[in-house]
Amino acid sequence: MVNLEWYRSFVAIYQIGTITGAAEAIYMTQPGVSQHLSALETLMGHKLFIRTPRKMVPTEYGKELYSQLIGAIEGLERVEQKFKRISKELPLIRIGTPLEYFHQIALHKLKNSICRFWFQFDITAKLIEKLEKGDLDIVIATQKPGKKDFEFAKLADERFLLVGAADISLPNFKKSKREEQNNLFEHWLSNQKWITYSANLPIIRRFWLENFKKRPNIQPAMVIPNLHSIKKAVELGFGISLLPDYLCIEELNKNKIKLLWKGGTPIKNEIFLVYRKIDRNNEMIMQIKAELLKSR
Repeated sequence: MVNLEWYRSFVAIYQIGTITGAAEAIYMTQPGVSQHLSALETLMGHKLFIRTPRKMVPTEYGKELYSQLIGAIEGLERVEQKFKRISKELPLIRIGTPLEYFHQIALHKLKNSICRFWFQFDITAKLIEKLEKGDLDIVIATQKPGKKDFEFAKLADERFLLVGAADISLPNFKKSKREEQNNLFEHWLSNQKWITYSANLPIIRRFWLENFKKRPNIQPAMVIPNLHSIKKAVELGFGISLLPDYLCIEELNKNKIKLLWKGGTPIKNEIFLVYRKIDRNNEMIMQIKAELLKSR
């Protein structure tokens, strides 16, 4: 495959007229430019210049090659200059975040930030690994990192609500005693179709342990690794689920879905902004931190 630097050296010689001048223009040594030209002529099978005492005179093959190359070379140079200018003027910040929190909360808070963003969506554990390797600058995490190399700030609490379709029929336990209500409601929940984020039921398991002091004995009807899709499935009547309050408050207010249980112990997650300690003086990262800590 041809080396693009050969073309760059060829264009410089063509435009300046000497190998010495071309070498100075593209910050190379004269032998290096000569070597590029020799390699390109060998590849093309034709002499591209006639060497005279004062300058390099292009042959007909050289003129033809230049006319076909110059547009592409100038295009590449424009891309290079634009990239350098943007990189200098607008720094790039790489953020790892849960998709749903990004879509519902973080994106709104970042609209006034003066920088370029590259977002990655994944579970917290994998995003923290990328942060540790230097592949990300900031992580929005649903767990507090345990590594000493990180600093973090609490962004919010997410409270999980037990929700179902707007037309779901709830049993009437009002005449029963509190303990009996819990037992009856647990039995009712165990017989519902559940929609979960993952098959190991992390939030549902916490909900069951907190409120019924035991592990759930249920098999999910649907496993959907996207909370927005779970919310839509609940709305359409595929089953019930536990969803973050920030994600479903609008649908609850519009009666698109129904809150199934107001009692019991609420399940909460803390959400943190995490970055490396070595970046604590990074002006752009601190600006993003301030933006994300603002109330909506």
